[in-house]
Amino acid sequence: MTRDICELRSRYDEKRSELSQSLSFVDEVPEKKLVPLYNSIGIQSQGAAAYAVFFDEFETARSLFADAAEYSSKSITVRRKWRDELEGEDWRSEPVAIHRALISAVLSGNKQICTETSDLAQSMDKSYVDDFPDNTAQFYRVQSVGEIIAENTSKVSLQLISRQSEKDTNSRSKAIASLYQGFSEEDESEIQDGIQQLVSLFEERVNPKSSNPSDLFEQSATAFFLLAHERGFEVTVETDSLPEDYVWWILE
Repeated sequence: MTRDICELRSRYDEKRSELSQSLSFVDEVPEKKLVPLYNSIGIQSQGAAAYAVFFDEFETARSLFADAAEYSSKSITVRRKWRDELEGEDWRSEPVAIHRALISAVLSGNKQICTETSDLAQSMDKSYVDDFPDNTAQFYRVQSVGEIIAENTSKVSLQLISRQSEKDTNSRSKAIASLYQGFSEEDESEIQDGIQQLVSLFEERVNPKSSNPSDLFEQSATAFFLLAHERGFEVTVETDSLPEDYVWWILE
């Protein structure tokens, strides 16, 4: 099965148009009401970046991933500033926005943006798990990704994420635990296993004919694959769900 290229091009053009429209509203919205707009721009930029990778427009993709990281990060900093006046659901969604920022930052290849987004992940308020106990695993997954990117892993955090992965029914937690162990202990096989787990989960859920940007390739696995090779680990993954050409281009 193959994807409809004409439909993908049309969806890509629509996504760029939506993004342009959203950006035009930024200067018209009061700061404390910018959270949903910044979040939307982050999502739209990430989606457009995925299409750009699919069409081998790598320079455009890199720029759009940088925008996705930047605006997702802005949604977080504004949310934190005005948290007392915003609805609780705005805070509940913080790990999702941070994860988008982290993965997009890595895929942009921009070291400064990676540093800024990993700082956001590592500064997440621990009281979050008291307010949203059902999101505890997601909180620690995102914090762990931030530590991996910042090369700030620790044995204490490894034990914590390992315990969380054992309790959590979400298979992504087990993948992140493998990746955390791999990067913290410089264990290439664990890194490869974690990436393969993410790819397998992606391929189990995705319709290969889908034109949705989130279904074009596994972005988290691609980001960790990029990080691994950047740090000298020769991991290999046999899959069409990871755009290696884009990774090699970023690493040039």
